[in-house]
Amino acid sequence: MTGVQTCALPIWAGNTYQSALNVSAPPILSTGFILDRAGPNTAYSSVTSPAVSIASALALVSATKVASTCTTGTAQDSTVWGGTIRQYGQPTIKLPLKPAINTQIQIPGGVTITLNKRNVYVGIRQVTAMYVAWSGQNVSLGVSRCAS
Repeated sequence: MTGVQTCALPIWAGNTYQSALNVSAPPILSTGFILDRAGPNTAYSSVTSPAVSIASALALVSATKVASTCTTGTAQDSTVWGGTIRQYGQPTIKLPLKPAINTQIQIPGGVTITLNKRNVYVGIRQVTAMYVAWSGQNVSLGVSRCAS
C-alpha cells in the first residue's frame, strides 16, 4: 500500500492503539484518519472519509466515517455516517447509519457492499463496518476483532 502516514498515540494500561493519518492507494482507496484500539476484552476501529473507487463499475462507495466495536461475549456494533454509493447512470444510494447485521447491497458490475459484516472463525469474532468486493478484489474498512 502506498501513501500511509502514521502518528503515535499514547498507550493506556491494557489497551493497544494503532493509527494512520491517512491512506492513499490509488486508484482504489483513500481515507482520512484511522484509529484502531484493542484491549483484553474489547476492540474498536474507526476510519474517516473512506472512499473506494471501482473503475470497472464506474462506482464510488464513500462515507464521512465508518466504525465498529466488539466486546467479548456481548455487544458488537457498526456505524456508517454519511455513506453513499454513486454509480454512473444510477441514482445515488444512501447507506444506513446503523445497518442490520450482514446488510448486502449489490450494484451493476458485480460489486457487493456488505455493511456490519459479522463472522466468527476459531473463536475470534470479527465485525467489519464496510466491506466492498468486486472482480476478485476486496476492501475491508473499520474491522474489530475480539474473542467470541
